Amino acid sequence: MTTSGDSATSSPQQLFDAATALAEENNLWEAALTLMQGFEELGDKADAPQTDSLGRPIRGSAPKLMDKAADWLDLLDNLEKDGFEPTADTPPRHLRWAMWHTLNGQAEIRRGHQGRAIDHLELAAGLFQSDKLNIQAVPLLAQIAQCHLHLGDAGAAEKALYRAQKTCDEQSRERWGSALSEIGAEIARRL
Repeated sequence: MTTSGDSATSSPQQLFDAATALAEENNLWEAALTLMQGFEELGDKADAPQTDSLGRPIRGSAPKLMDKAADWLDLLDNLEKDGFEPTADTPPRHLRWAMWHTLNGQAEIRRGHQGRAIDHLELAAGLFQSDKLNIQAVPLLAQIAQCHLHLGDAGAAEKALYRAQKTCDEQSRERWGSALSEIGAEIARRL
């Protein structure tokens, strides 16, 4: 499996090739994870199309990493429905997709597409909450509140913040309490 250090210097094509080799060995989760980790580390460079000097797409250039990761996650989902047993370190379906949506949501924030980010982050937060992983869900709900603030919708931001506060357990409150207070102060200022 590709580690964080390995993918830091990899190109999208190198990551795609490494992930493809894993997928060919029926390590679909590891293949998808390799692409997701690479996407996280490369940022927007992961989606940059490969082009020639005239700006034309190069034939055979690698697909977008997150799109291919989603393809392998879909395939893994379908194989599991048919009785395929994934490797022991493969997380449950809903957590795989929560990770995928989290990374996509954060990428949309970087690109300035807060509306799209909200969609991905809502899905991810809900999936983490369904497994009582509040330490994962709370910061996503806080990011949703910040996205709503960026869009000028203080009312929706207040609802997202309320959900984050309601979701907080002791560990989440310790880790994210001050950030939630800052968001709350900004919401109060705008209401």
